[in-house]
Amino acid sequence: NPGDKILGMDLSHGGHLTHGAKVSSSGKMYESCFYGVELDGRIDYEKVREIAKKEKPKLIVCGASAYARVIDFAKFREIADEIGAYLFADIAHIAGLVVAGEHPSPFPHAHVVSSTTHKTLRGPRGGIIMTNDEELAKKINSAIFPGI
Repeated sequence: NPGDKILGMDLSHGGHLTHGAKVSSSGKMYESCFYGVELDGRIDYEKVREIAKKEKPKLIVCGASAYARVIDFAKFREIADEIGAYLFADIAHIAGLVVAGEHPSPFPHAHVVSSTTHKTLRGPRGGIIMTNDEELAKKINSAIFPGI
């Protein structure tokens, strides 16, 4: 819902503009808080947990534009479950690696997974939103159709 809090990777740490940055529609529509990477370029999942417990977002976004490490989707799900949040995995930049089995899949862990069809999947320009939760699928459909 508009005004709800979301937690995503800070843009300056490799996150994506659409994961809550103030200049994007998500940053304008939702209250955003952020996690980052450490000096070694890795996500500190305990720090993410601390931020999540303090901020209590309704949605945790994992995925990035410029994160060169493996994302531990299982740890993100543990954190989301601890605070009662949904886990949303944006895999647009790693979808080809996931499909090829070179990066762990978010599907066993995330409530919702999104990707583009034209970046690492090399298809026509488009996007996909996936969930195996019928109630969430209905909410997503009603939120995006006929339009935001």
